[in-house]
Amino acid sequence: MATAHLSAFLRRLTRGMVAETLVDQSDRQLVEQFLVRRDEAVFETLVRRHGPMVHRVCWRVLQQEQDAEDAFQATFLVLAQKVHTVRKQDSLASWLHGVAHRVAVKAKAHAAIRRRCEQQASMSQTVPPDEVTWRELRTVLDAELAALPEKWRLPLILCYLEGRTQDEAAGHLGWSRTTLQRRLTEARAALGRRLKQRGVIWPAALSAVLLSDCVASAALPSALVGSTVEAARCVAAGQSATPIVSIKVVALTEGALKAMLLNKVKIASAILLVMALLGGLGAGAAMLTPEAAATARTEKKADEPEKPLSPSRSLKGTYKFWSVSFGRDGKALATVTFDAGSDPGDARKSAVRLLDVQTGDVERTLAEDQAKDRSYSTIAGVGLSPDGKTVAAPASGKFEGEDGFSWLVLWDAQTGKIRHKLKHPFFEVRALAFSRDSKMVATGTGINGAEQDFEAVKLWDVQTGKTLRTLKTRKWAVKVAFAPDSKLLAAVLTPDVAPDEVILWDPANGKSQTLPDSEGIEAIAFSPDGKVFLGASRTKLRRWDATTGKVIEGPDLKTGFSDEGWSAYAFSPDGKTLAISGKQEDKHLIALYDVKSAKRVKTLEGCKGPITSLSFTPDSNTLAAASIDETSYVQAIHLWDFDLATKSKK
Repeated sequence: MATAHLSAFLRRLTRGMVAETLVDQSDRQLVEQFLVRRDEAVFETLVRRHGPMVHRVCWRVLQQEQDAEDAFQATFLVLAQKVHTVRKQDSLASWLHGVAHRVAVKAKAHAAIRRRCEQQASMSQTVPPDEVTWRELRTVLDAELAALPEKWRLPLILCYLEGRTQDEAAGHLGWSRTTLQRRLTEARAALGRRLKQRGVIWPAALSAVLLSDCVASAALPSALVGSTVEAARCVAAGQSATPIVSIKVVALTEGALKAMLLNKVKIASAILLVMALLGGLGAGAAMLTPEAAATARTEKKADEPEKPLSPSRSLKGTYKFWSVSFGRDGKALATVTFDAGSDPGDARKSAVRLLDVQTGDVERTLAEDQAKDRSYSTIAGVGLSPDGKTVAAPASGKFEGEDGFSWLVLWDAQTGKIRHKLKHPFFEVRALAFSRDSKMVATGTGINGAEQDFEAVKLWDVQTGKTLRTLKTRKWAVKVAFAPDSKLLAAVLTPDVAPDEVILWDPANGKSQTLPDSEGIEAIAFSPDGKVFLGASRTKLRRWDATTGKVIEGPDLKTGFSDEGWSAYAFSPDGKTLAISGKQEDKHLIALYDVKSAKRVKTLEGCKGPITSLSFTPDSNTLAAASIDETSYVQAIHLWDFDLATKSKK
């Protein structure tokens, strides 16, 4: 028994030490890592960061320590199971505030029946008479905060309930300090108006006083944090948390999850009802002649995308897939995998594999043997050189006895032997791309809170492993792409939270230019002739003249996807099609868009969860997607053959 207690203590101590190294990472980065690895240390970092705010929300509603702790734990157990549905990962504080308030209100309703008698006897002892009005104000605050628009709610929560400085909040949100201050002024005024509607005469100027009084405490009991993290690990793995937390916590968690599901059903039903009503009104509003009706049907059919296509085939093995990359011939597919029985973060069970696209058979496994004696973790996926001879994957940790935090590993695709272990001096490799002639590979990296320029983009010689050129900046490089002639390199840069600019860099002379209207771009590519540069996000599809950097006018992109989870992107090699994944009406879909018109031309279905990676074959006729099953967290690679689908229709 003593040994078991010692083991648990050491595990918590180790987890806490690892969590300390992650404090500078953004919510978006932590959420992405947790989705990949289900790492307890990553989740503990989120609990430590937002836990004090969550606990105070629960306390303000419940006014009983044990009840508040139960609601606190239930809130984070909901997060462990629904983290993939957080619409904006950098708005996690706002999401947690809303969940905590709803869970606490539900817990209070249950507790009211159980404690009716004892509450009457102890109320005067728990809350002094002169504090009742102040307490009620603080309780009302959370309900009114939850009703504010996101642009006002989030800065209030960050600056007041979480006690961050204005500089910290502005950096987290990707705003300037001026923008943050303006939003805070607007938010305090809006909060004052909402309190007034509640019958509370509360000047808007004093809203900050009320908010500051509700600021979260600096720390939480270590036992509460530890048990919450361990219970979250269980529920994230589909196991029961009752050995760790109380039945009451489990009940609150299940109630919150059911409420979320019911809310989605209600919204969907309301939309269907409105559509039905609009359809009825439209039918009675005007009568069309047969000729006009036929024309309308033809026009509607022309504007609508074809019926969603199911996968032509799917590749499944005894492991989980995470990312995919085709080679030049389109017959081999490089992928990062994890053992089916492990979390993706179990470093010793990760590998890079080459698959036969037609059969799904593993042609070669890379990195598996070397991973036995090191902490190995792929970060930004995998790349297969256009000539099919080299596989590249980023890695972090200790490699074969050498100290180093970040690496780019190059393998010979034919023999499986490591060609080069390229040591990266900074935080982690987040992006990689091969030149079309396969002679160079570019990497993008970053470091949090940089106070001086660092090597954000590096060019490497594939044969020798030597560094050819570097681009220094204080921002992360999260995407990189070569021009066809390899004379230009594009990079998506971000200060930490969200992409905020795209640059074109000439490695020969070191000059770079920032492209206009490139904020938020998450996918980049050059046209086959190198004359046009392409960029996309959920709401943008932009084309630039690659020589002048000027925007080529075109329509906006309208995906219809929700903001939940993340999206994967891929431009087809012929530059004509953009593939983007997302969630629409509770389905995980992939939409194909014509790059010039920004119209959706095909919709692909068949994925049971979020799509983590997309890759086209060189002829642009086949698309591969790695996706996660939301119930089992098992990954599969689905493939759509567009030419075969067209022939089958005929």
